[in-house]
Amino acid sequence: MNNITLQATEIQSVSFHNQSIAVLSYQSKPYVAMKPIVENIGLSWTGQFKRIQRHNVLSRGVVMITIPSRSGEQQYTCLPLSMLNGWLLGIDTNRVKPELREKLEQYQLECFDVLFEYWTTGEVKKKTKTTVDQRTPLRDAVNLLVSKKAITYSEAYSIVHQRFNVASIEDLLQDQLSQAVEYVHKVALEGEYIPKEISTSRQVTVNKTNLSCLINSMEWIYKYYKEYNLLEVSRMLQSDFGAKLHDHVISGYTSSRSLS
Repeated sequence: MNNITLQATEIQSVSFHNQSIAVLSYQSKPYVAMKPIVENIGLSWTGQFKRIQRHNVLSRGVVMITIPSRSGEQQYTCLPLSMLNGWLLGIDTNRVKPELREKLEQYQLECFDVLFEYWTTGEVKKKTKTTVDQRTPLRDAVNLLVSKKAITYSEAYSIVHQRFNVASIEDLLQDQLSQAVEYVHKVALEGEYIPKEISTSRQVTVNKTNLSCLINSMEWIYKYYKEYNLLEVSRMLQSDFGAKLHDHVISGYTSSRSLS
């Protein structure tokens, strides 16, 4: 096990699966301090440190890095950033914080898919998410599903979320988009399975005055959304908020026009 002393300036923050983690640079190679990561997902550092030491591969990458600070020297047990994926893959998800369990399990599934793709094709192609414009056919298909099956937009989108195991349509990959459009069309036109809790939704009596108010409000929102180009404004914030806003505004406006 190597013992290394670094200057504080050699610490930086990087994004790892949409989470910010501290990275320590040594000889141009990034290392991560393991204890904060272990404790943040609700595991015992003592147990995980022993697990790393027992592992024939992970144990080879362990480095003790000392960082000088105002409060004195701080020592961290680190692994190369390249080994962090392998460590996470071996975690028992039943032992992590409940709110992180689903995300970690989804990550582990992606790891298995990537490994399978590499060993069967010899390469791993980058998975690219879809853009707002690319999702237009899917929104059109959802509009059709809503009108044909008399369900809400929330219920229609939940069918897509359940089928493709995503939290939002923004999470669909490009190679999933055409499958999603085809699937929604089948549900709408061929009567394919719709979950019971959705197909048996309660009947709602609509007040015409309230409906008219809703339609007018939606048209007002759409008008100023286009006039002030709010999609581009939200994109400047470097957030997925703009994509979500666009999808909801367009879907809401399309629905209101069909009711007017």
